[in-house]
Amino acid sequence: MIIAEQLVLLALDPERGVPAPGIRRDALARGASACLLADLVLSRRVARRGRGIARLDDLPDFNPLLHAAGRAVPLEEVGVPQALVRIAAASGSLVSRLLDSLVARDVLHRQRRALVLTCYPVRSMQALRGVHQRLHEAARDPNAPPPALALAIMADRCGVLEARSTPDELGRTRGRIAELRRNPDACTMDLSLLLDIAAAAEGA
Repeated sequence: MIIAEQLVLLALDPERGVPAPGIRRDALARGASACLLADLVLSRRVARRGRGIARLDDLPDFNPLLHAAGRAVPLEEVGVPQALVRIAAASGSLVSRLLDSLVARDVLHRQRRALVLTCYPVRSMQALRGVHQRLHEAARDPNAPPPALALAIMADRCGVLEARSTPDELGRTRGRIAELRRNPDACTMDLSLLLDIAAAAEGA
């Protein structure tokens, strides 16, 4: 799963199939856009340029959402907030598209409970446990993989981490992110850029 899919899966109440209490859909949508951009950064398709960022190539991406997001970031310098606006516009109803993607992969089940209410109960608890394991790694493993750290950072800034973690896990994850802020050389990714992306998504 790409990071944005993991974020949306984490955000759902597994049985009710709707965002868990405390998670705002607009914040989730901004967080999902940030996750798409984070995936592009981690795959070295987007990088810093001047005071902003830029796309590095025109190659297609394996995932259609990542492909659209990558094409939305120009080859010339653009600010991170502007890049997120472009990605959101290019992605359409991003949360809905991510839910559809998870349904197609048999991770979620689509249910209609009212004329206008569609719910997405979790079908694959293994997939959900995998997302929680990535957050666990981000909080506790000094060698946590960059995608796990990126998920933790984005989930924290859009309110998903607080709504879907225990207080102990939330504190450990935030402590780990603060530790990396103080010692960014301990991280194998461009931590400052991911933090900039998360801050831009939160402030949008």
